[in-house]
Amino acid sequence: MTTRRRLLFVWLVSVIGMVAVVALQVGPNRHRMEDDLTRRSAQALAEAGGLPPVEVAFTGRDGVLRAGDEAAASRAREIVSGLEGVRTVRTVVPPAAEPVRLPAPSLRVTVAAGRVALTGTVPSATDRGPIRDALDGFAAVDDRVSAGDVTGDGLAGLPGLLGVLPREAAALTVDLRDGVLTLAGTAGSEVEWVALTTAARDTGLTVVDRLEVVGLGEQLADVPPLLFPEGSAWLSPQAQRNLWRAAGLLNAYPSATVRIEGHTDAFEAGDPLSAERAAAVRDVLVSFGIDGDRLTASGLGHDRPDRPDDTDDGRAYNRRAVLAVTGETGP
Repeated sequence: MTTRRRLLFVWLVSVIGMVAVVALQVGPNRHRMEDDLTRRSAQALAEAGGLPPVEVAFTGRDGVLRAGDEAAASRAREIVSGLEGVRTVRTVVPPAAEPVRLPAPSLRVTVAAGRVALTGTVPSATDRGPIRDALDGFAAVDDRVSAGDVTGDGLAGLPGLLGVLPREAAALTVDLRDGVLTLAGTAGSEVEWVALTTAARDTGLTVVDRLEVVGLGEQLADVPPLLFPEGSAWLSPQAQRNLWRAAGLLNAYPSATVRIEGHTDAFEAGDPLSAERAAAVRDVLVSFGIDGDRLTASGLGHDRPDRPDDTDDGRAYNRRAVLAVTGETGP
């Protein structure tokens, strides 16, 4: 080995030795410094009081604090930054966990000819009880409502609505979904429609009204005809019973207005007698409690015969009074 190479080798060995010595001294000293800063920081945070747990770690003189929220992180950073020997402080706040959001409850109630079917999901059997109790009086209840992981939002007001469901409805549906309450099907009268929509709004939910209302005219058409003896405006007991039924329908449509049309056969006194017949019907309806302001009476004579006058039966049907709807409300 040449002299030059020997000198280079000796120099390398010396450098490596010095580095090793420095490493052996600096490493422990650094760990002691980090441990000391960590210990003093934790003590200062504990003595501050009122702080939630904060994790402290140091790399050299640079600290990292992990806190549960920004307020705690800011206060901890202020405390640790003021300690002797600390150079920088960085805070870490983990993102807040997303809260578990349960879906809204669902309930579908279908009424048909005295029977009711329920499907959907509510939080528990406790929530099913008031719903089921509100349906007492139906001939049969098919309850398929299950308990599941849903909220109870909107359920508190439902029993009030279900309690006014008509027990003999031909086809009616109440559907609660995503916080929206939808009414669909057919209401048997204006009074029925008002009761359903009012109770639905009282739940506090968003209400969609898709109900149809059976028309008053359609129901009056089912009332037996109001017939009079020849040449008379006298209402027989049977005719008055028919009017009692008509009055019940008018009560079920309190905003409807009606024109009473009197008629004669071809051989009677025409307009005067037909007007008397219309007035007689109006008087009886008023005596049954119908507001007279809702009723108008007019005599049409023989202008609109119901049947040909060439038979006794035809003339008997022409001696009549008819109730014609002139106005009603509804959806």
